[in-house]
Amino acid sequence: MYEQEIERILSQMTLEEKALALTPLDNHYCSIPSQDFYGPVPQDVPRGGADRFPEKIPKDANGRPTDGGYHPVAYPSNSSVAMSWDKALTRKVGQRMAQEAQANPEQVNILNRPGMNLKRSPLCGRNYDYLSEDPILTGMLATEYVKGMQEEGIGACPKHFIANNQEYDRMNTDSVIAERTLHEVYLRPWKMVLQQAKPWMIMSSYNKVNGEWVNSNPQIMELLRKDIGYEGVVVSDYLAIHRNKVAAHKNGMEIELADPANHSGEIVEAVKNGSMTEAEVDELLRRQLRMALFAKTQKKELTLDMEELHTEAVSMAEQCTVLLKNDGVLPLENVTFKRIHIHGALAVQPNVEGSGSGFMNGYAVDIPLKEITAQAKKQGVEVVYTPGYPFGGEKRPADETVEAEVLVDPEDLHIAFVGAPYGWEMEGYDRPDIRLPATQIEMLNKLSEKTENLIIVLTGGSVYDLKPWEKQAKAVVFAGMSGEGYGKAIANVIFGLAEPGGRLAETFPLDFAHTPAYFDFAPDGTEMPHVNYSEGLLVGYRWYDTRHLPTLYPFGHGLSYTQFVYSDFSVSADTLGPEDEVKVSLRVVNIGSRRGSQVIQLYLHEHDCKLKRPEKELRDFVKLDIAPGESKLAEFTLKREDFAVYNDSLHRWCVQTDRYDLLLNISAEQNIARATVELTDGDHMFDYTEMTALVRFVENPVFHAYLKQTAQPFVQDFFNPEKTQFLPLIYALPFYRMSEPLQGQALLTMAEVEAIIRYLNEHR
Repeated sequence: MYEQEIERILSQMTLEEKALALTPLDNHYCSIPSQDFYGPVPQDVPRGGADRFPEKIPKDANGRPTDGGYHPVAYPSNSSVAMSWDKALTRKVGQRMAQEAQANPEQVNILNRPGMNLKRSPLCGRNYDYLSEDPILTGMLATEYVKGMQEEGIGACPKHFIANNQEYDRMNTDSVIAERTLHEVYLRPWKMVLQQAKPWMIMSSYNKVNGEWVNSNPQIMELLRKDIGYEGVVVSDYLAIHRNKVAAHKNGMEIELADPANHSGEIVEAVKNGSMTEAEVDELLRRQLRMALFAKTQKKELTLDMEELHTEAVSMAEQCTVLLKNDGVLPLENVTFKRIHIHGALAVQPNVEGSGSGFMNGYAVDIPLKEITAQAKKQGVEVVYTPGYPFGGEKRPADETVEAEVLVDPEDLHIAFVGAPYGWEMEGYDRPDIRLPATQIEMLNKLSEKTENLIIVLTGGSVYDLKPWEKQAKAVVFAGMSGEGYGKAIANVIFGLAEPGGRLAETFPLDFAHTPAYFDFAPDGTEMPHVNYSEGLLVGYRWYDTRHLPTLYPFGHGLSYTQFVYSDFSVSADTLGPEDEVKVSLRVVNIGSRRGSQVIQLYLHEHDCKLKRPEKELRDFVKLDIAPGESKLAEFTLKREDFAVYNDSLHRWCVQTDRYDLLLNISAEQNIARATVELTDGDHMFDYTEMTALVRFVENPVFHAYLKQTAQPFVQDFFNPEKTQFLPLIYALPFYRMSEPLQGQALLTMAEVEAIIRYLNEHR
C-alpha cells in the first residue's frame, strides 16, 4: 500500500543518502533529512535510555515519584513472565509495555523485546532477560508477547538472532552447532514467532555461527529469509558489524546499529566498484520504508492510570512467583509465631528487573519488608529486620559490617531474602558458578544453625544452588525478578492473600556439574573463541531426563495452596494419518478450599525413533485458574508436524511411522496421564545413495525382493548373511563398491547399482 510513496522517496535520494539511511540517525531508523523524513524510534524499554540504570528519583512517603517526569510501570522481567506459564498474561505484558511506550511524551515506536535466547546454561549473565530453557515454551510465549505489543501499535524487535547464549566475549565467540540442533532447538522458537506474530523487526546477535558472523552468514540469513520466510527488517546488535558491512547488507541485513559515520562510506564505495548494486541498496531501504510509513499510522495518544497499572503489576508478579517447597508453614493465614525476622538486604532493596539494557526503574517499587510488616501488623505480629549482608553483594564498604549475628529465637519465624543484588546478573558477563554471594551463604549458614523455622525467598533471573539449606527450610519461594509489584506480591503470597501461580521455566540442578553445557561454557574465556554446543538437542530438562540425572527442582515444577484431582482423560484417536490431528483433554478439579491455578504440560515421547531424540519434549501447555469445587478442561490439539524431527541427512523435517506416548504432566518429572498413539504413513527417514552403507541395503526386505526378480542366484546368495559368512565384515562399505571387484569380479554393474538405488527410494 506504500509502494508508490516508497518509489517517490527513493527517486529523490542520492547514493550517499541511501548509505546513511542504513544506520540510525539521532536514534531514528531510515531517516532522510533532505526530505524531512524521520523514521521510527526504537528503545529497549518504554522510557528509553533514561530508564536503563538505577537512579535516585524523588519520591513521596508512598514511594511515588514527585519529579513530574514519565516513569512507566516495570512489569515482570522476561524470565519471570515465562514462569507464569500463562499465554494470556504474557500477551497482556506485551500490551502494557506497548501502551506505556505510546504514552511516553518522547517518541517511541519500537521496543527491542522480548529476549528469546534459550537458557543453555544457568551461568549466562543475561538469563534474566530471556524466557526459558525450552524452545516451545519460549516460542509460544514470545509469540504472545509480540502479538500483544503490536496490536497496541508498537513494533516488536525480538532478540538476539541467533545462538547468542552467553555474554562473555559475545562479540568474538563462534557458536558451533550441528544442523539438527540448530533447527530443532535454536531456530524453532524464532520460526514460531516470525511466522505467527510477524514482528516488525528482529535484532541479530554478535556471535558467529559455524564460522561466520550471523549478519554475513549466508546459511543463517537464507534460513531466515527463505526457510522461515521472514519479510521484516533485520537490525544488527550495537556495533556488531566487524569489517563485513557490505557482506551483511548483501545477505539481507537492513540496518547496522552504529554511528552513520562508521561504515556508510563502504556502501558508497561498494556500489562504485561494482561489488554491490544500487538496486540492492534500494531493496534494503524498501523494507525499512514500509516499516517506517506503517509506524507513522500507529501512533496513539494515551494517558494511563499508573496506580491501576501498578496494581496489575502486583497481580502479574503473584502469577510469576514459584513455590518450590512448602512443609505446611505457608500460607501465614493465622500466624502462631510471636515474631517474624526478616533477613537480607534484598528485602529492602529488591532487584526487580536485572541489570543492563532491559532495566527499568519503575513507577513505584514495592518494598518486601514494608509489605510483610503491614500484613504481619494486621495479625498483631512483630517484624524484626537485619540486613544480614551488605547492599552491594560482595562489595563491602569499609564502614559496613555483615549482620548475620542476629538475635535468633528458634521459636520465631525467619524469612531470608537471598539471590541476585543489582549487578550480580548482568549483560556483558557471565557468572562463574551458581552459588549465592558469599555473604549470603554466610548468613544462611548461621541462620540454619540456630533455627528450623526458616523460609527462603530467592531473587534471580536464573537458578542458584540452594541444596545446602533446602532440606532444613520449611519453605522455598522463587520470586524471580518479577517487576515493581514484587514486594507486595511476595507478601500476598506469604500471607495467603494470593496464590503462588508460577512454575519453573528452567531446571534447578542438584549439582552444577550436572548441567548440560558444563564442559562447553567457559565464562573465563579459556575455551574461546569456539563454543561447542556438544549437548546437542539435550538442553535443559531434556538433558536431565534423557541421562536419568536427578534434579533439585524440575522444569515446570511449582506448588499450590490447594489440591487438584484429574479425571476424564481423553485422546480422540489411537492412530494418526497424514491429514489427521489428535485432540487430548483432561478434567482438572480443585478439591481444596482455596482458588488456585494448575499448569498442565503436554510432552511427547517417541518409542523407536531412527534419529535419536530426547526422552520427552514439551509440545504445549495450558494454565487453568480454578475456584474451589470447580472443574475445568485442559484441551490440546496435536497436528502431524508436532511429531516431526529435523533430518539432517535429508535437510528437512520428517515424521516417522512409529508409536508415540502423549504425556500430561505437572512438571517434567511428574506425570498424571498417558496414552499411546500410532502415527502411520510416515516420511522416508533417509535416501539411498551410492555412498549409503551396504548394511542398510542388506537389512531392507525390499532390496532382497528386488534381487530375486532381477539378479542371478549367486548374487542373491552373496547378499544373504546366512550364506555369506564374511558379509558383516564389509557392511560399512559404500554400496557403489559392489560394482567393483571384491573376489575376482564385480557383483553388480554401476547401472545396476543405480537402478537398485532408484527402486529402493521409490518403494519403501
